[in-house]
Amino acid sequence: MTDLAPAYAACEALLRAEDRDAWLAALLAPAASRPHLHALSAFALELRHVRQRVHQAVAGEIRLQWWQEVVDGTRAGEAAAHPVAAALVDTMARAALPAAPVGDMIDAFRIGLYDESPADLPALARRLAATHGTPMRLAARVLGGGPGLDPAADDAGTALGLAELLGAVGEQAVLLPEALLVRHGARRADAQAGQATPALRAVLADLRAEARARLAALRGRRGSFGEAGAAFLCAATVAPRLAASERAADPLAPLPEVAAWRRQWRLWRAARSGGAL
Repeated sequence: MTDLAPAYAACEALLRAEDRDAWLAALLAPAASRPHLHALSAFALELRHVRQRVHQAVAGEIRLQWWQEVVDGTRAGEAAAHPVAAALVDTMARAALPAAPVGDMIDAFRIGLYDESPADLPALARRLAATHGTPMRLAARVLGGGPGLDPAADDAGTALGLAELLGAVGEQAVLLPEALLVRHGARRADAQAGQATPALRAVLADLRAEARARLAALRGRRGSFGEAGAAFLCAATVAPRLAASERAADPLAPLPEVAAWRRQWRLWRAARSGGAL
């Protein structure tokens, strides 16, 4: 790994600057695995950045296709010059990670380029499991877990994605499931306009209930995690976010971040509890 040390260091620096929870969670994993966890989380950040940095979907398609070709091995020269890509390719090879979930993750981010709303709550959960749960699936493999832990990763990723949605509903109103809006007589336009109607509050309550159900399922599985439990630690930050959403006078306004010390404490507690709170 010596010649790739700068690439892995760049991944860690990116996480420390932009996803401190993931960086802190990696510190609670075995030292030998940390560089690979950094690589997977940095890759997830790169995919999220695509949507934030492009103004047209076609530009995002090109960038996501580049990442797909990196994973497929057809951009070896270019990947070697990109620190996150180089670390990702090395991690996938060393841990014999499957390429199919990575392709599903890229496809889920591709859907996001077109602002397509999920048809219902299960469709939203599948998308969040792909975007947020896939890095956890792969991290669990790095830590010695097998495919039997994939459902735990899906639960953890879905809960985390729902918490992020609830923290910025006005900005991410496109992700509100259509069937859920219809069930409560809510309008997406009201969410986009920042109008916290009773109907929209009912939609958000259902999303919180789904996130809590996912956390409960995750806790029920933690006895099987072993050292792979470190892959799911970031889900420990979900519960206080849900509580903040529930308490908010205006649940459509961006919610303030949970205090860093509190998130760090919850990550540590989750690590001591087998990987989930």
